[in-house]
Amino acid sequence: MKQLIFTALLTLSTIMLHGQIYEGTAGMSAGTQNALIIDLPGVNDDIVNDVWKEYMKDFYNAKPKYQRRDREWLSDDADIAAIGKGNSVDIYAKAEQQDANTRFFMWVDLGGAFLNKSEHPEAYTEGEKLLMRFGLEVAKAKVRIELETQQDALKNLQRDLE
Repeated sequence: MKQLIFTALLTLSTIMLHGQIYEGTAGMSAGTQNALIIDLPGVNDDIVNDVWKEYMKDFYNAKPKYQRRDREWLSDDADIAAIGKGNSVDIYAKAEQQDANTRFFMWVDLGGAFLNKSEHPEAYTEGEKLLMRFGLEVAKAKVRIELETQQDALKNLQRDLE
């Protein structure tokens, strides 16, 4: 149990240290656009995609749809007041597996312009917060999966002991 708690704390601290959000340009269905990017260590893209779908539903009441052709998520007309300032926004997202880590891209279409730090400083800060909370949700999911794995191993050991 102590090892599990240590692993959970290590995972959360890794997200906080290495899960820094930065701005960059990346290719997407609408061309190369400005994106917010976060690197999520030690987690695969399937888990990240599952968490993104639930995160957008639970926290923002937006229903992301997976676009198979472009391999990205689209939350069309999402009502995120802190970013859109009363207008709906389109949020595109993509998770890319990179060895044992996942790089997650989020593009926010404000209706003619994509979110960037120089033109939309307040909305950009809110976008960073959205992505940081998402990173924490991914860390929680990773710890839950590790906990289930350890509990299964414990049950197997108990059976062997009996």
